[in-house]
Amino acid sequence: RICRTRSADRSAAGTRLLENFFNAIRRRLGWSEDGTPVWDWLSAQAGVSLRDLAQLRRLHDRLRAGRRVDLVRLQSLLSQMQGILV
Repeated sequence: RICRTRSADRSAAGTRLLENFFNAIRRRLGWSEDGTPVWDWLSAQAGVSLRDLAQLRRLHDRLRAGRRVDLVRLQSLLSQMQGILV
């Protein structure tokens, strides 16, 4: 039971990291802050590598499917992208 709770907590943390990331972009664009991914907008940004974007999509899909992700890697990827998008 403890493992499941921790796994759920980690999944919730990953989901929240992504929602915060997407909402920060949506806020800057004047869009509603509902946590919805902005894949098309991100793919149109010259500084965002297709490889990083694909990895972010995979992590997002894993979280949506209830699977585990490496939260350190997710945070690192999001921080890297935020630095590019500033």
